[in-house]
Amino acid sequence: MTGHVVRPTLRRLHSPDALDLREFRPTDPECFGILVQAMIGSDDAEGEESFDFILCTPRWIARELETRDFRWGRPTLVVQGYAYETLERAVVALCRRTEGADWAAVAEKLNRCMGWEFEDYRESPNP
Repeated sequence: MTGHVVRPTLRRLHSPDALDLREFRPTDPECFGILVQAMIGSDDAEGEESFDFILCTPRWIARELETRDFRWGRPTLVVQGYAYETLERAVVALCRRTEGADWAAVAEKLNRCMGWEFEDYRESPNP
């Protein structure tokens, strides 16, 4: 018999750059970049944690490079144009192919693509 497997589930998507991601319409749908926060939790427990990434297009990256000679790429999700359905489908697909022995293992795997809010968190030793 195998041990318990933890799987992540998307609870909701949020952006400080857009009031409602379902209704969001960038000025240029083929050239934009926004911060997205995926609120994700274990499929067998309450709660959620934030996993952040830049949602952008290749043209936005090219435009960014016109004003500087480099740009770091993690955490970034690159799309051809804005569609909420594509954004949601990408995050759900990532969650579906991720699993681990516990939540920490799952979160570490998700952190490879998105920025986990507890990425560098370490508990302080008791005084």
